[in-house]
Amino acid sequence: MAYLALSISIIGLLILKFASDSIAPGISKIDLIDTNSIGRNVRICGNISNIHRFDKGSLLITVNDGSGEIDVYVPYSIAKIIDNKIFSSREIDVVGEVNIYNGRLEIIVRNLNSIRLKNDNTGLEPK
Repeated sequence: MAYLALSISIIGLLILKFASDSIAPGISKIDLIDTNSIGRNVRICGNISNIHRFDKGSLLITVNDGSGEIDVYVPYSIAKIIDNKIFSSREIDVVGEVNIYNGRLEIIVRNLNSIRLKNDNTGLEPK
């Protein structure tokens, strides 16, 4: 009986883990993201106003939703997959963890499913 209870508990925890990874938070306005948001997952939608490609391939995308701007850091493992698409897109939908880097708030994308590009073929060139 104890083994059954333990097995069910472990299965339940695994289900919660996978479900929490796939549940996106509601859309946040960028001007409402502050230091109290550090460590939390947020979702933003907005226009790409700048793209910076680092030497090692990661990206820093500046997103503006009309209420403010925030940087979105995309590590190389994800950037290499979206690289060809990012420069033909103006709009982006991002889920990521709020962090602070060099005194500025940023959102860190943790997996490929957390970034969606809305293609309009106008494109930006990396700086």
